[in-house]
Amino acid sequence: MTARVGDARPAGLARAMVAMTGLTAVWRATGFVRIVVVAAVLGTTFLGNVYQSANTIPNVVFELVVAGLVQAVLIPSLVARLDRGDQADA
Repeated sequence: MTARVGDARPAGLARAMVAMTGLTAVWRATGFVRIVVVAAVLGTTFLGNVYQSANTIPNVVFELVVAGLVQAVLIPSLVARLDRGDQADA
């Protein structure tokens, strides 16, 4: 039995989903380890709070800016392709 050409796309999508899920789990685990190490070293002191704030604020601002850019660039492009009838390309 041979695989059809159309069967390759769902397998590639599933492989990409598994890879992204695994990488996300690794990133979350390393972030948790970072928080545990910082808490062990600095504790619940003023310095620990300052460090956490100085680390969190730029990350939140970056995530907000990136989310805005994705919405401003990606969404209109996808909608334009869907309007043209290019569902496979979108």
